[in-house]
Amino acid sequence: MKSVKAVTVKDVAKAAGVSQAAVSMALRGSKEISAKRIEQIQKIAQKLNYYPQAAGQLLRSKRNNQIGVVISAPDTDSMAHSGFQSPLLGVMAAVCYKEQIAYQLEMHHCDSSNPSNLPHQIAANMVDGAILIGDVGQEMYDALAKRPTFPWVSINEPTPYSVFMDITGVTDRLLDHIHELGHRRVAYVGGPNRFLEHRLAMQTFERYSHTHQWDKHQKSDWTHCFESQENESHAAQVQQWALKVLGSDNRPSAVVCHGDPQARSVAHVAAGLGLVIGKDLSITSWGSRVDAMKTWPNMTAVVYDHEQLVVAALDMLKRRIRDPETIKPHVQIVNASLYFGSSTGPVSS
Repeated sequence: MKSVKAVTVKDVAKAAGVSQAAVSMALRGSKEISAKRIEQIQKIAQKLNYYPQAAGQLLRSKRNNQIGVVISAPDTDSMAHSGFQSPLLGVMAAVCYKEQIAYQLEMHHCDSSNPSNLPHQIAANMVDGAILIGDVGQEMYDALAKRPTFPWVSINEPTPYSVFMDITGVTDRLLDHIHELGHRRVAYVGGPNRFLEHRLAMQTFERYSHTHQWDKHQKSDWTHCFESQENESHAAQVQQWALKVLGSDNRPSAVVCHGDPQARSVAHVAAGLGLVIGKDLSITSWGSRVDAMKTWPNMTAVVYDHEQLVVAALDMLKRRIRDPETIKPHVQIVNASLYFGSSTGPVSS
């Protein structure tokens, strides 16, 4: 049987009467050629059944043909227990597989064993661009600044090229829900303040508490952020805090938890104290819809749109790799949503 020769960009260029460069620009929707010419070339490419692979489009001018995915974590245990990083990695793998993008995953923790302050994949020029997940440290940002031609994008950290969830907006909406249920005695437990997401959520809670006069009912230890990572030690610390706060007289009627692990720890302590969650005590969480639904009881929660974060970050990185000179610093805001479970209810009389 005679084999069928694959259609190439050269074939499309010949059929359209244009250069191969013009075909490449048309297929990625470049503004360097007219919309009419783009439509003409795309129709010819479709007629010839020519579809460039996403990976080839992304990295066509580079030599490594893969991107880096850098996680801010000192060890695998911390990464696995993270309510943000772990599900985000799963979505990253699925999206990269779908778009045929090869990637290298590396955990990064700045220390004396890595004097360059860069992940090995970047320091050794093994990747053509990188997505940074979480706060990788000022040392790494400073090191990247010395490589102005290396394209990278961060997720949920304030950098010149980043994709960020609307932390303040969604936190306000969650607190509005708590307020509308009649709660005024509200406690808050968060995570490491070195992450901007946690700092913004904490600041929003404090501002909201002052504006709505919750702070008149709050005790000094009702608001706390734990600097440890989300592991067994972290869970034990949250449980000790919850036991002290919920076991006291004149306790809060609601606890806002910035993270599913914190919410589970608080719920565990509340159940041990005989409190009915959703009736005697309302608890809110922060994470994925799946985690909120499978937790007992179903948690009212801020829900990340992990796929939207990943797709937006990959799209920004693609554009930085393709046109490094023309893409200006940009921060893209991604919306989050609320899931209403049975863990919240009207304040009990």
